[in-house]
Amino acid sequence: MVDPSSMLAAGQRRRPKTGGVDAVLALLDGLTAGQEIPADVLDRLTEGGTAAQGAELRRRVGEVHAAVSRWRRRDQQLSALFSSARELAELRSVGPLLDRLVQRAHDLVGSDVMYLSEFDQGTGELRVSSTLGAITDAFRRLRVPPGAGLASEVAQTRAPRWISGYPTAQVRHDPQIDAAVAGEGLVSLLGVPLLAGNEVLGVLFAAYRSDHRFTADEVALLSAFADHAAVVLQTVELLEIAHRSAREAEKASAEAARHAAAVERAAQVHEELTAVVLGGGDAGGIAVTLSRALHRAVVITDRSLMAVAATDANGSPVPLSFQSTTAIAAALDESRWSGQLVEVPSADVYGVAAAVAGRSTLGAIIVGSGAEHFGAVDKRTVERAGLILALQTLQQDAVVRAEEQVRGELLADLLDSSRPHDAHLRQRARARHVDLQAARTPIAVWVRDDDRSAAVRALQDPAVALLAGEQGSLVAVLSPDESGERAGAAVARRVRTAIGREALVVVGRPGMLSDLAHRWSQAADCVRLLDRLGVASGVTSVDAYAPYLALFGDSAVDVKAFTRQLIGPVLTWDAERHTELLETLALYLDQQGSPARTARALGVHVNTVLQRLDRVDELLGADWRTPERRFRVTIAVRLHRLVAI
Repeated sequence: MVDPSSMLAAGQRRRPKTGGVDAVLALLDGLTAGQEIPADVLDRLTEGGTAAQGAELRRRVGEVHAAVSRWRRRDQQLSALFSSARELAELRSVGPLLDRLVQRAHDLVGSDVMYLSEFDQGTGELRVSSTLGAITDAFRRLRVPPGAGLASEVAQTRAPRWISGYPTAQVRHDPQIDAAVAGEGLVSLLGVPLLAGNEVLGVLFAAYRSDHRFTADEVALLSAFADHAAVVLQTVELLEIAHRSAREAEKASAEAARHAAAVERAAQVHEELTAVVLGGGDAGGIAVTLSRALHRAVVITDRSLMAVAATDANGSPVPLSFQSTTAIAAALDESRWSGQLVEVPSADVYGVAAAVAGRSTLGAIIVGSGAEHFGAVDKRTVERAGLILALQTLQQDAVVRAEEQVRGELLADLLDSSRPHDAHLRQRARARHVDLQAARTPIAVWVRDDDRSAAVRALQDPAVALLAGEQGSLVAVLSPDESGERAGAAVARRVRTAIGREALVVVGRPGMLSDLAHRWSQAADCVRLLDRLGVASGVTSVDAYAPYLALFGDSAVDVKAFTRQLIGPVLTWDAERHTELLETLALYLDQQGSPARTARALGVHVNTVLQRLDRVDELLGADWRTPERRFRVTIAVRLHRLVAI
């Protein structure tokens, strides 16, 4: 290359024309501005030189112009790169950061499509998370399996990779990836990794829908941008983790504070509930304590799910208007076995906790719904209240049973004909606040064995019974009401409510205390008589069965002699041979003398019935079928069935 200073000296010797300096200045201005140099400027600069010198000058000027343009473009790109980095650094959320990162990368490179795939460290999968220029949903939702596609190669090698002519490029193809790329019409792709140390955060892609040859400057520029973006992305992720940890710590602290407050409240509730029991309080005290602590309505029930106490969310007593539902009953059944509070799918009721002792359910605590949080400590508080309720109920039951025993013993002595009604007995009655002068009507009640205790407990009301207690297999009641019909109906209602089924109630004759034992004996005999007659429920009186009672009273020996006189041979035959002649005879009489109906009732052939009747004729004589004797035989058969009482 010719030295410009020597050219200038030569020009001075040749006394160049004016304007050479202007051409040099124009050349410098053009190069500085990155503009094309006009041909006339180059012509003036090469005046007086050889053709080779002119060609060399033009070549060198072109190189300088290209270098200056490249430096200027690089400067612009670097300025844009640092500006983007500063802008990205201001973002504090990963989602918006990814979208802005892709947008700024697109502004730098100017490709048809720019997108970023996040790398899953656990599965090795790359998932497209942000795109710019993409037109299909399949591409926006694209997931790249480990080892497939250009993205996996970039992630594995941690170095930029680019290809032109994707369909035929040497890359591990995948049908899903190929379909998504074809749907976008992408041909040329450049991918650069987002690295944070040795960790791959993702891959940034610039893609063209036509054949494009990526230059080293484009690869370097996108790689530099990806390096900046990776640092910012990692920083934002760390900030999000820190913020999330701070929020979780704050939440945990608040939860711990709530838990501590709940534990303290539960301890206070437990003390108050214990005080209620030790102070002889009732279910109402438990309901008030719970509702004030939980700020919810509370209903407490007894064994039969009948409400015994109810309070609103402020702890004020409210009318007992509880209505059991199938959902509450199911929750109570589950709570009975689990011992825990069971939630109820209801708008008004939150949950139910059973009060259980052993296998017996003594009641239930029903908690209403509310706006405040109901945590595990609150649940345990209700469950402990269920235990307190069970203990309280057991305590009350023990007192009731003791009272029932004392009153039952008093009643037994009053009904014992061998026990004199002396001053000591009257003193015991006064101690139980029983006015013996008001004792009018004895009542005998028959219920199943497992229902007797509940029946006695239901009758502990002076308005219905002065005394009530178990007397053998019966429940004895001493009513102050002289109206037997009214007294029997009142007793039947109470027992039916308590046990859920009808009982057999026999009302004795009203009278004075002096013959109470005799009148009770009549009522008890009537119950046993009705049992033999197949009567198991209802309300009746001894007067309704007076003829039967007369027969089975003091004249019972005469009745047995009567039956032996009339049907003795048949009874002897059955006893010695274990046959069923008496049963066949009884059914024959009940079926109005029809052998066919008797056979159906016995479940045997009619010939069998006829053969048995022939045997009866032999034993009793053929004249037993005559109207008068047949009437007496019928009475004898019926009385024989009852004589065992």
